[in-house]
Amino acid sequence: MNTLKAIFLGALQGFTEFLPVSSSGHLAVFGQWFGRVSSTLAFEVLLHLATLIAVVIVYRERLKKINFQFLVLLFIASVPAGVIGVLFDDVIEQAFSSSLLIGIAFLFTGTVLFLVGKLPQGKKEQVGIKEAIGMGLAQTVAILPGVSRSGMTIASGLALGLKREEAAAFSFMMSIPVILGAGLLELKDLLEVGSEGGGLTLVLGFGAAVITGIIAINLVRKLLKSDNFNWFSYYLWGMGALTIVISLI
Repeated sequence: MNTLKAIFLGALQGFTEFLPVSSSGHLAVFGQWFGRVSSTLAFEVLLHLATLIAVVIVYRERLKKINFQFLVLLFIASVPAGVIGVLFDDVIEQAFSSSLLIGIAFLFTGTVLFLVGKLPQGKKEQVGIKEAIGMGLAQTVAILPGVSRSGMTIASGLALGLKREEAAAFSFMMSIPVILGAGLLELKDLLEVGSEGGGLTLVLGFGAAVITGIIAINLVRKLLKSDNFNWFSYYLWGMGALTIVISLI
């Protein structure tokens, strides 16, 4: 893998992991349109670690104050997606091969973001059990390609009355166990197949993912505060329509 490809894949991972546009959906349709852009297993492990670090950097002050109750809430929010992922692994895998389904999912995500953007500012300053369960259930829908994890969880938090910054914060911190779990699974596979070289190339890709991840998180927070979160709706509607048209040609 050359340097430019590593930087591109790192930047793509960092941006799409946190912007509410569905990284899995984009990677699936781009792979079908232009051919899959593959990477080494070691590189994929590093990219997951990079996006994890991006969340930790942005929310480092909040994470310093984390307590047992908050950890329980994160666990509650993580369980539904984990259960659904295990039970319906084969169905989910098949969904990645359907451009039509992914296109419809893009339209669905865009519509949810648009409708939630019309809601008044919430007043709840802390996540409780109800919000954790709601956002956890929303995360299960995002297992399907084209449905954004961050988009669904933030939308759920807003619909349940959380303040926008709190909904975004919990959504992004919810990604920590998700990213960590995916990284550990890949690390297990990597240990089985052996180490892979890369050196500077891997480092540059890792750095690109960290930087773009931080940018993406802060961009979402800024757009939420400025009532411009529905910008992503217009993009997803366009992307969804394009994906559906191409799938039917």
